[in-house]
Amino acid sequence: MSYFLIYLIKSTVYLGLFYAFFLVAMRSTTFFRFNRAMLLLGTFVCMLLPCYTITVNEVEGVQLPMQILDEMLVLKTTDEQIETSAIELPLQETAPTASTSLLPIVLLGIYVIGMLAYWFMVIRSFIEVWKMIASHPKQWKDGCWLVIIPEKIPSFSWSNYIVISEEDYRNYPQVLVHERMHYLCRHSYDILFFTIVHALHWFNPMVWLIRTELKQLHEFEADQGVINQGIDATQYQLLLVKKAVGKKLYNIANGFNHTKLQKRITMMIQEKTNGWERLKWLVTVPVVMGAMLVFAQPEVKDTLEEIAPTVIQLNTKEEISVFKKFFAEQLSASEKKLPDGTVKVRERTVHTLFLNANNEVSLVKRNQKTFISTPLEGNYQTTIANLLREARAKDKQETGKDEPHTIYLKYHEDASAESLLHLMKEAKAAFDILRSEYKAQGITNIDATCPYRVYIEEMKEKLSHGIEVRIFDENGKPLVSVKDIKQINQLKEALEKLPADKRKIAHVSLKADNDTPMEEITAIKKVLREYYIYQLNMEVNKTIDNGQGTLYQQQTTTQKKE
Repeated sequence: MSYFLIYLIKSTVYLGLFYAFFLVAMRSTTFFRFNRAMLLLGTFVCMLLPCYTITVNEVEGVQLPMQILDEMLVLKTTDEQIETSAIELPLQETAPTASTSLLPIVLLGIYVIGMLAYWFMVIRSFIEVWKMIASHPKQWKDGCWLVIIPEKIPSFSWSNYIVISEEDYRNYPQVLVHERMHYLCRHSYDILFFTIVHALHWFNPMVWLIRTELKQLHEFEADQGVINQGIDATQYQLLLVKKAVGKKLYNIANGFNHTKLQKRITMMIQEKTNGWERLKWLVTVPVVMGAMLVFAQPEVKDTLEEIAPTVIQLNTKEEISVFKKFFAEQLSASEKKLPDGTVKVRERTVHTLFLNANNEVSLVKRNQKTFISTPLEGNYQTTIANLLREARAKDKQETGKDEPHTIYLKYHEDASAESLLHLMKEAKAAFDILRSEYKAQGITNIDATCPYRVYIEEMKEKLSHGIEVRIFDENGKPLVSVKDIKQINQLKEALEKLPADKRKIAHVSLKADNDTPMEEITAIKKVLREYYIYQLNMEVNKTIDNGQGTLYQQQTTTQKKE
């Protein structure tokens, strides 16, 4: 939703610049049809331009306000999650502050209410028009439907319908000619297009003003068509004066007396504008390019320090969000995603750092049967860099593949933000060491050779829902049964008692309610994988009340090691 708010802001600026240009350069010209086409095209382009963003090497002063706004609405509300096929590694954003996270929601709520109110008025106007058309006899004349109303009403046209009072039909044929011009010029399609634009930008005065200009051009074009039909201009102008009373009935229709009379008469007698003045529209090209430059975004840099100047006075949680966003972008750029949006990571290339509740850091290594946790002290970045360098060399020797390795950074839910931020910086610094080594070796494509590959996951030991796990051998004999799991350690303690030779052939039945958070089920599945247990049947029980009692519908999924 934050990206949509950014889109609305950008398109509003583009529309404002566009309207200002039209007002200054083209409003007084007599290119009625041409100006009409350019208003439609320009509005359409202004709606599309925010979808394209150019990139720059450095953020300039003119770009800084938009950068700050982007950080306020997007960065803090981003919640990215990356999963793997071999290991599930979700990336969870630090929770934003309440004031910041609520701002986009409040703004979006106001926006939706306004849009619904606008559509209500449009639909009501449409129904009124259709009721009037449907309740009176119609006759097909000269390619359109003519609806003659006995009552004295202002005439109007809509689609291929012309609605005119009986008095105007009998006494003032110029009115019918005028409305027929609206039909021949297909002005209803313009109004339909702007109705949609108006619904998206109901709050934007620029859209109201552009729509007013467009409808005025409709009248100019229709008036010109009437004069070209041989009708006396003086008599027609006197008729306009006579009819310049009453009020506009319907927003979705074109009417005979709905626009400024003085301007219409002036345009009828004004000398035609020199055709070369159409070239003024070329001025919009540098104006648009300048606006796009203001909205330019900095490109992804090799180092986070190059991005940091665009963010002002970040607190610890905000800085954590910056790092998470940076790592997520680096991962997305370095990995080929599967059709479902997940990223496949080879298990053998992943090394785990764990930050516990006491803010102690451990390097978790795998042996044949379980995991070994080695406490880390001092200079983390050197230790991590050595691990990545040696593991990659060993992996290449054994498999013949030189693949980037990954740091899987897990932190306990009770760990301090300061300790987490420090560990993130150390992990990134480890990759900086390796990237410098590759550069010294003359390797140019550093991003492909040694990307910043860091997954971040918050470990929740406390579960809000009781989950049941039962483990069977290949013959269906029960081995382990843990009911109503509220702590991850409950499952770990039970699995420690399971013989190592039984783990790889074990089958697991996991039962949970349908409202159990997915991250809690994921935490259980990760523990099972740590103990080399992959054969999993998961059952989600959904409670249904049919009015005669409570029933239980069971949804089952099966997961095997890939």
